[in-house]
Order: sequence, then structure tokens, then C-alpha cells
Amino acid sequence: MLKLKVVSVAIVLVLLIGLTSQSNAAVQDLLVANEAGNSVLRYDGITGAALGAFVAAGSGGLTSPEDIKFGSDGNLYVACYSGTIKKYNGTTGAYIGNFVTAGSGGLANIIGMAFGPDNNLYVADFIGSSVKKYNGSTGAYMGDFVATGSGGLTNPRDIKFGPDGNLYIASMSTYSVKRYNGTTGAYIDDFVPITSLGQQASAIMFREALYVSNMANNQIKRYGFDGTYIDTFTLPGSYAGAGTYDLGNGPDGLLYAVEAAARVTRSAGTSPFLSLSFVPSAIVWTPFVPQTCEDIWLLNMGMATDLNEDCVVDFLDFAVMAQNWLVSN
Repeated sequence: MLKLKVVSVAIVLVLLIGLTSQSNAAVQDLLVANEAGNSVLRYDGITGAALGAFVAAGSGGLTSPEDIKFGSDGNLYVACYSGTIKKYNGTTGAYIGNFVTAGSGGLANIIGMAFGPDNNLYVADFIGSSVKKYNGSTGAYMGDFVATGSGGLTNPRDIKFGPDGNLYIASMSTYSVKRYNGTTGAYIDDFVPITSLGQQASAIMFREALYVSNMANNQIKRYGFDGTYIDTFTLPGSYAGAGTYDLGNGPDGLLYAVEAAARVTRSAGTSPFLSLSFVPSAIVWTPFVPQTCEDIWLLNMGMATDLNEDCVVDFLDFAVMAQNWLVSN
């Protein structure tokens, strides 16, 4: 009886893996912020083929886009370095309006932002060395979440909420990744200290570990969830003489890096995924939209949580589900 269960689970896992790879791969494109071109461009998420502008140059007064994120409403939010966050239709790219106006709450310059677990928007003020909080629905200023210079914060570039619910900040000029209480904004510690990173922190990404890039070269350092250094590596096809501006988790399960050398590289293959004519500043994938019966099944009956706690919801979580089923039956 147990053998029959194992075989059945194995068959289900094979089918689910196929559905996962086909569904996600078919419907999610890669958006790339073009800082110098004042636009957001669209690329096929599988082939990398150029699909034109998603947000046209200067649309709605767009200038120097530094970060791009999709909100829970499905719309695209674009952070301009000048301190404005603009909102665009998540399907068409049409301009909707200014979500956060320049100077709101004293906001000066933006490089990174993140929607929190509470769906509010947290914005790193690069010059002000603080993190400001805005209502995720209205854009209204709600206060400084991380006070100016708290814990030595200087020139924050990238911010992410970690699996522990706390806020992690790439503090560029202190060569460190700082951790703050995800509820109060109080400083906790230097999760990655200067003695370990040794370069200007530029971007962070959570996967099975914390990945940290820098402004000096293409090396990415990896740390355990307890802050322990694991290793240093480079992505295939990356350029050794340039830093990394952004990191992303692709729907294909790969790590993507935005390089100052006008490339987007990923953790597979031997050449860059994108070789561009401009220096990209940030990337984001279009939301998963079901287009087939299999897609709808995956969206509604697939894994809704990260069961193996590797910060990636993928087919490996089905293995945990299957194991739990075997134990309970």
C-alpha cells in the first residue's frame, strides 16, 4: 500500500512540475526600468525578445525611474529619483497619476521601495537616509518608519521584508545590510556588517538565503538566515568590471541581476539574458495571469504558501505537501 502511495505521489509531482513551468513561463514578461530614457520597457520572459515600451518615455512626466513594483491592486508603481512615485495601469502601462508627490513627508530622493506585509508602501530616502511609510491605497504619508540615520543608516538603496517579517536595508555608504523591526521600524542590528560585505551594498534578495550585491563588481555574496556568510559567486555571462543595481527572483526560479554594464544576467546559461543599449536600474515581472484551464488550476489549487521555507513558492513545496500526506495516511 505504501509503495502505491509513493508511486502515485511521484506521478502527481511530475505533472505539477510540468504545469508550473509551462504556466508561469507562458504569461509573465520582464519589465526593465530605463533611467536615462525615462521609460519602462517590456521583454519576453522566456526569450528576452524586445516587446516595446510598457510605459512610454516621459509618460505622466516620468523622469529617472529607479525602482518598479507591482502593487496588490495589480498596477505598476514607478519611483523617480526626484522623489515622486507614479502609478500606471498594470495591464496597459497607461498613466494613472502621481501616487506619492515629491516632497511628501520630506521625501527627497528615491532608489528603492517595497510594499510591506500590511500592503503599505515603504520608501527608502537615499539622501535623507531614512525609510518613509505611505498608505498603500491612497499614497498619504504615514510617518518615518525608520528615522534618519537610525542604526547608522546612510544612503539606503534597496529594501526588502525578510521571511522573519523584519525590514532589511542595503545601506550603501556603510557597506552593510541593516535589519529593523518590521512592525516598529526600530534598529535591530547590522545583519551583514562591513567586515563581511566589504563593498557598497546595492541590492538584496531573499531566496533560500540572503543574496547581497555591491556597486563595485559583479560578485554576489550569500548569507544564511542567521547572518552567517555562506559563499561568493558570479552569475554566468556577467561583466566583472561593473556593479549590480538590482536583484530579482524570476518566475522560472532563477536569480536575475541588473548590471551597470547594460545587462541583465541570470543563474543559468553562459551569456546575459538581456544585452541592452542602456543602463537598466530595476526589473520586475508582470503578474501571473491565468490563460488556460491548467493556469486556473495552478492559481487556485497550487501551492499557496512556501512550505519548505526557502522563500520561493515552487514545485519543491509540492514535495513537502506529498511527504505530509504520506505521513498522515
